[in-house]
Amino acid sequence: NLGFYSKKTKKLEFCNQFLKFCSTKLLSEKNLEKLLAQRLTMKDDSDIVYIGESKSNYKRGNINKIKSIRKNLSNLKFDNFVLYYKDSIIEKNLENKSIKIVAKNANSFVAIYGEELEGWSISYDGLITNSNFNYPFGLTGCVNIFTKKISLNEIKILNANCEDAINFVNTSGYIKNIEIKNSKSDAIDADFSNILFKNVLIDKSKNDCADFSYGNYKINKIKVNECGDKGVSVGEASKIDINNLEVYKSDIGIASKDSSFVNLNYNKFFEVENCVSIYNKKIEFNSSTLNMLENSDCKNKLSVESGSILKLN
Repeated sequence: NLGFYSKKTKKLEFCNQFLKFCSTKLLSEKNLEKLLAQRLTMKDDSDIVYIGESKSNYKRGNINKIKSIRKNLSNLKFDNFVLYYKDSIIEKNLENKSIKIVAKNANSFVAIYGEELEGWSISYDGLITNSNFNYPFGLTGCVNIFTKKISLNEIKILNANCEDAINFVNTSGYIKNIEIKNSKSDAIDADFSNILFKNVLIDKSKNDCADFSYGNYKINKIKVNECGDKGVSVGEASKIDINNLEVYKSDIGIASKDSSFVNLNYNKFFEVENCVSIYNKKIEFNSSTLNMLENSDCKNKLSVESGSILKLN
C-alpha cells in the first residue's frame, strides 16, 4: 500500500498501488516514526510505503505524464492496452500475440498503458551508442510497462541504450521467461509492483542486472552474468523470495538494503567480489535482512553493515 500522511490532521491515508481503494487512520507518534522509517505494517500484515504528504500531487504527476505521452507519441491500440512509441519500428502479430520493437536510433523507447497485458510476447532490439539517453517524460526504460496486470509469455531485449532495459511500474502478475543481453545500464527495474518471474536470464549489464524497489517479488530461477555492479539489488522496503540464484562475474552477487527482506534458497556465485551485501543507503529507511542457504564459497565474501541481519540456514 502507498501511504500519504497529513501533518495537519495527523491522519494516514493509505491506498492500493493504483490509488483506487483508500482508507484513513489516525497515527500515534510511535506509528508515525515507523511510517517515516518505512517500517509501518497494518493489522492485515500489509506494508505501507510512505510516499509523502500529498496524494493529489502524486496522482497529478502521473496524470500529467500520461497526458504528455498521449499528446506527443505515436500509438498502437490493442483490446486492453495502448502501446506508445518513439523512434521505433513496431511489428505486431495478433494471431501469435507477439510484438517486435526495433529501434531506429539510440533514443528509441516504448511505454505500455492499460488494464492488462495478457498472453503476449515482446521483443526489443535496441541500438547502443556513446550518447546519453534523454529520459523523455520521466521514463527510464527502453520498454516501460504500466498496465495494471501482466501475464506475459516472453520478453527478449537486446542492446538497450536506456537507464533500464525494462521498467515495470505499478503492475502485478507474472512473466514466464525474460532474457536481456547487453544493456548500457540496468537490465530489469521494477517499482511499486507485485510480480512473479519464473525464469530470468541476464547477460552483460553495465550496472545492476536486476533492481527491485517498493514491492513484493518472487523469482523461481535467475541467472545473471557480467553485471557491472550488483547481480540482484533489493531496496526501498521490498520483499523478495528467490528459489534459485546464479551470479557470474559481478561485483556484488545480491544486495539487500533500505528496510528490505530477502529470502534466498539455492545460490551459486562465481568470480564475485562479495556474494552478499546488506546495508542502509538512504536515511529515511532502516536496516535490512537476508536469509540464505549457507555457501562455503562465500565464507569471506559476506558484507553486513552493523544493524543489518544475515541468517544462514
